[in-house]
Amino acid sequence: MEKLINLLNQIKSIVVQDRIMKEERWKRGENFNVFSVLALSRNETRLHSAFIAELLNPNGSHGLCNTFLENFITHLTPGFEFDTAHADVKVEVYIGPINKDSTRGGRIDILVTDNKNHAIIIENKIDASEQEGQLCRYNNYEKDMEFSDYRLLYLTLNGKDSETISDIEKTNYISISYRENILSWLTSCIGIAACYPLIRETIRQYIFNLKEILNIMCTENENRMIELATSKEYTESTLAILRNEMEIKREIRLHFIEELKRLAKQKGLDFTYDEGLIHFWDNQWIVFSQPSVSKKWNIYIGWNKHNKSDGVRYGISRQFTIDTQPIPADKLMQIPHVWTEAPQDEEYPCGWAYLRGKDGKTGNWWNWFDIATLEDMANGTMLHFIETEIIDKVIDGHLLKKVQEILPD
Repeated sequence: MEKLINLLNQIKSIVVQDRIMKEERWKRGENFNVFSVLALSRNETRLHSAFIAELLNPNGSHGLCNTFLENFITHLTPGFEFDTAHADVKVEVYIGPINKDSTRGGRIDILVTDNKNHAIIIENKIDASEQEGQLCRYNNYEKDMEFSDYRLLYLTLNGKDSETISDIEKTNYISISYRENILSWLTSCIGIAACYPLIRETIRQYIFNLKEILNIMCTENENRMIELATSKEYTESTLAILRNEMEIKREIRLHFIEELKRLAKQKGLDFTYDEGLIHFWDNQWIVFSQPSVSKKWNIYIGWNKHNKSDGVRYGISRQFTIDTQPIPADKLMQIPHVWTEAPQDEEYPCGWAYLRGKDGKTGNWWNWFDIATLEDMANGTMLHFIETEIIDKVIDGHLLKKVQEILPD
C-alpha cells in the first residue's frame, strides 16, 4: 500500500507540473489554435479527413508532391506496394445508397488510388460511432471495384477495433489510431517540411489540436510518468491499478453524481437518480426537479440506452404513465425550443440534446465509458457545463414554469 501511495503521489506531481507547463504555454500564446477558434477542432469531415487527404495528395497545395504519402505508407502500411507518384485522393466518396441489409453503399471518408488499381480506404472516426455494417460495405466496395490490392484502414482516436467487420474480412484490414499512428506520421512530416515554414507550422498547429483532443501530456512528462509506472519498484502497483480499472471508473462516476446532488441543493432543486446508472442499464436518469414550480415537468439527464451509438442526453421531460395524453401541436408551438438537436415532442417539449462537450457541440460526454469524459467529470468541466448551460438556463428562463403553464395536465 505504501508503494501505491508513493506512486500516486509522484504521478500527481507530474500531472501538476504538466498543468503548470500548459499554463505557461498559454501565457506565451502557444495555445493559440486556429482550428479551435473556427470551431473545427473535432470536425471529422471539414477538418480531419480534409487535412489528412490534402497531405496525402501528391497534387496538394503543399507542393511537396508524394513525399507525405510515401511517408504515410511507410508508417501505416509497410510493405504495401503503391505508386505514390500517380495517386488520386478523394474525400467523402459516395458509393451508392445503403441497402436494406447494410452490405452495400455509404460514403468513404478518404479514398486513395493509384494507376495500378491499388487502393487505400480510410474510415475516419473522431466522435461519431461506427454505423451498422459500415466497414463490411467498404470491404464489399473493394470487391465490386476489383482492386488488384488494397488496405482498409479504420482510424479512431485510440485505435479501437471495428465491431462490424468479420474475422474473414480482416485480411486487408488495419486498425490505426490518431494517438499512436497519425501523430507519429505527422511528426515525421514536420521533418519533411522543415524548410517550408508555412507547411511546417500548419502541421504543428494540427498536431497541437490533436493533442488537445486526446488530452496528451507534453512528451517529456508523459515519458516520465510511463517510466515511473513501469519501473521495477512500481510495476506491481501499476498493475494493481489496471486490474481495478472498472471499479475506479465506477467510483469516479459516483463522485460526479454526488457533485450533481450538491449542485442541486445549491440551486434549490430536488435531486434523484436511478441506481442502474452505475451499471449502464437501459432507461436510467438523473432528475432535477422544482416541485414548487412544477409537479410533473423536470430536468432529465440520462439515457434510453447506453451503447456505441447512443448515450447521455438532456432536456425537460416528465414521468410518463399509461394515461399520458399527447400534446397538441398548437401548444407545443407556444413552448420555447431550447435544445435544437432534436425536435419538440410530447416527451421533450423544449427539445433535447446529447451531452457532448464544453462547447455543447462536439465531444464524447454522451459516452460515460470514455476516459476523456471521466477526466472532465473529475476536473469539474462537465459539472460547470451542466450548471451554466442546463440548470441555469432552465432557472433563469423560467422554463419549468412556462411548460407547466402551457401543459398543466
